[in-house]
Amino acid sequence: GYFKVPDVGQRLLSAALSVPVRVLDTAAEGGAYGMALLSAYMLWGGGESLEDYLDNRVFSCTDSREYMASAEEIQGFETFEERFLEALPIQREAWKYVKS
Repeated sequence: GYFKVPDVGQRLLSAALSVPVRVLDTAAEGGAYGMALLSAYMLWGGGESLEDYLDNRVFSCTDSREYMASAEEIQGFETFEERFLEALPIQREAWKYVKS
């Protein structure tokens, strides 16, 4: 479930990458669904590339949505990332304390 709740993970990913993110409506189905698709491809792929198999046989009728984070969301993620990186030395020191 990263994409289970609409608009949350999609916008966060868009903010982190500063690019639009297109997500199929089936994206929330998770790992078991993906593994079943890979198994079907291995059995019935018929020499197609995985990309073509998925595009032509599996997701050809699946709707998708595109998400683009706002400038404010992108700036917010950049601030978060800066603070996270600044806190890494604190985490390293805390780990030294816990280990001893």
